Amino acid sequence: MNTKLDVATFMRAGEHNVFTKHPGFYESRQDQANLYFNLVKEEFNELNTAFNNKDIVEVADACADLIWVTEGLMYSLGIDPQVVWDEITKSNNSKTVDGKLIKREDGKVLKPEHYIEPNIKRVLGI
Repeated sequence: MNTKLDVATFMRAGEHNVFTKHPGFYESRQDQANLYFNLVKEEFNELNTAFNNKDIVEVADACADLIWVTEGLMYSLGIDPQVVWDEITKSNNSKTVDGKLIKREDGKVLKPEHYIEPNIKRVLGI
């Protein structure tokens, strides 16, 4: 299973374009990007309802759908989800100190001195 390939395959089957180069808001991509953006909002609303209703099945479904349509939005805008994921992973992993995360009282993870800021511009090639 590879979510990024699964989404790209599905998009192609639906005759949607899958772009992984030249990220940006191009007029030729805007209708498809708008569709996926609206789907992201719709799935988030479904997640919000399911979470408030404490419906674990619907939360799981909405979370997976949200990942799916978010990746669709990324592909629609020419963003390769894998390279961004890898960059964010590298950055998040730099937040560990001796294999542990340092957190505030509310659970938010703190950034240690050796934290590496993700360089999204670099991985997007812009």
